[in-house]
Amino acid sequence: MRMVKIRRAALFAAFLTINIFAIAEEGAHDALVRARGLSGADAIQALENALPNAGSLRPYYYAELARRYGEAENWKKSVDYSLLAESAPLSVGSLDAATADSVAWWHATALDRSGRKPEAVAIVGARISSGSVVTPSVFLAWFSWAEVGAKGGLSAFDRAFPSAREKDSRTWALSRYLGGLCAVREGDWSTAETALSDFLRYKGSDLSAYVPWGTYYRAYSLYRLKRWLDAATVFSQYIEGKNHPPNEWQAASFAALSTLLSGGDALPLATRAVELAPTSEDRARSLSFRATILIDGKKYDEAESALMGVADGSSTNGLTSSAPRALFALAEISARKRDAAESEKRWQTFVTRYPKDPLAEDALYRAGESRYLAGDWDRAAAIFSDYRKRWPSGKYLASALRSGGDAYRKLGKTDLAILWWEELVKKYPASSAASPTMSDLIGAYRDKGEYARALDAANSFRRAYPDEAISEEIGRTIAELEILKKGGSADIATLVAEWNDSGMAATARGRSAGLSLARRYAADYGTRGEAKKILGSITAASPKKTDGLSTSERGTFAGAWFLSATMSRDDSDFAGAARAYIAAGDFYAALDGERAAEALYGAVDCFARAGFPADAARAAETLAATWPNSDWARRARFITE
Repeated sequence: MRMVKIRRAALFAAFLTINIFAIAEEGAHDALVRARGLSGADAIQALENALPNAGSLRPYYYAELARRYGEAENWKKSVDYSLLAESAPLSVGSLDAATADSVAWWHATALDRSGRKPEAVAIVGARISSGSVVTPSVFLAWFSWAEVGAKGGLSAFDRAFPSAREKDSRTWALSRYLGGLCAVREGDWSTAETALSDFLRYKGSDLSAYVPWGTYYRAYSLYRLKRWLDAATVFSQYIEGKNHPPNEWQAASFAALSTLLSGGDALPLATRAVELAPTSEDRARSLSFRATILIDGKKYDEAESALMGVADGSSTNGLTSSAPRALFALAEISARKRDAAESEKRWQTFVTRYPKDPLAEDALYRAGESRYLAGDWDRAAAIFSDYRKRWPSGKYLASALRSGGDAYRKLGKTDLAILWWEELVKKYPASSAASPTMSDLIGAYRDKGEYARALDAANSFRRAYPDEAISEEIGRTIAELEILKKGGSADIATLVAEWNDSGMAATARGRSAGLSLARRYAADYGTRGEAKKILGSITAASPKKTDGLSTSERGTFAGAWFLSATMSRDDSDFAGAARAYIAAGDFYAALDGERAAEALYGAVDCFARAGFPADAARAAETLAATWPNSDWARRARFITE
């Protein structure tokens, strides 16, 4: 940039020929001419000695002194004389355009070198706004300093110098380079890309020093414009340049990311970024990014190898700021490989090693979740209990209470399950987990014979979640609980009679009664076969289109399909269970999003167990697209990946 400034100064010296032959006071004119033939301090002394007799040429003396002091890097004096030149009266008229350009340029340069860049921008900006600029260097200076207005500035340059592209291609190319960088600072990526593309078409060797940066920022502008393939191409060309261009590690990193976003193979470029990383921190970031690409490609062993060196510092000459994330990613890999023990070990190590890291909470929750998904109820309950103590108001507390309570119930510790679920419903009544948890809570109270508490919970459920209450048939549950509370028995014979009298699966009332009867049968291993028969007749009556169904009918079909799926899974009929879960999800979709997501997760799990990975993947994609923030969607991803 210093060479550019020197050339600008020479250019202004040429433009400073003053038409003074028509001006009086020839002595002042002669003194000015003689001074301009001198150099350095001699010129300044001669000009200042002659200044008292300068007469109407005084503004030109000021202009020459501003230039001379600027060349001597005496910025204060240059500013002072620039101000005098701009404000002094001139009886014969205004300064000619070239001299006015010179004054503006030196004034702005002196301000910039004095640390007053905003004022410098304002000076040359005002000169450009006058519409009288005849010297390109005024525009070049403005492009060098300005933070906004690049597009308008380039247009103004082309209006002021319409023939520059053909007759002064070097200056025009330099305007595109500096204007492009101005657009980069502004964040006007379209203008930046266009201007820098124009600059890079210039073939002269005299601007070759600017080509690397022009290429880099053009590529970066393409990246910001989301033109991924073009950005990857230009970044790749940049890092293949001669003599190790600046920012080559950043360029390789952006090239890899752009290639990834365009759907290409980013691994070679990510590997190149690792090789080019200038510091240990940069190398750690590049190794982590490369590992991410390997994980996406399910190359878990290679990814683990890369991340191990970051996590323990062996690949980066000691630990870096990327070490915690690398350890977390290692645990993620173990979870994807369904190695619950190793994933828990790594997540627990994370919590111990980095207890204050923002991801520590995530790590402990994920450790519990990995055990829960593996069916290790005892270990899952213990970890969720630890999470509950460490983060009593944590962002995953609702999910931890839900899954932890379920783990305790499966361990036969119903009292603990109830305590956890009661806390969830109390603290998070508006959460997606609240409705199914309250339903399970009702069942837990009933199993313990605490019918009054179950009845209170059922009535609360109906008030708080009226739509879900219909699908869960809470009204029928309340009727049964009222009988049980009074010491009576909700005799199966009564349900059988209602099932038969209501037309069985042929009517909505009959199907509702049949679902209640099937639930009772399913609870007793000796009558599970009867439950399957009833569920089969109800699901066989389910329509292909659900638009005309009432909420209660949707709930009945959803419940029948879900119970049927659960029983099939218990019997290891995973293919049949998967299909039933899909059907349950379809009916639940308009009623209860959490139940629908749970049903789709069941389908993913059962398809995978049945040996149908493609079907599992499609179900997981549907789950992720429909309920992207659900815990079930994240859990399904681990199954398919």
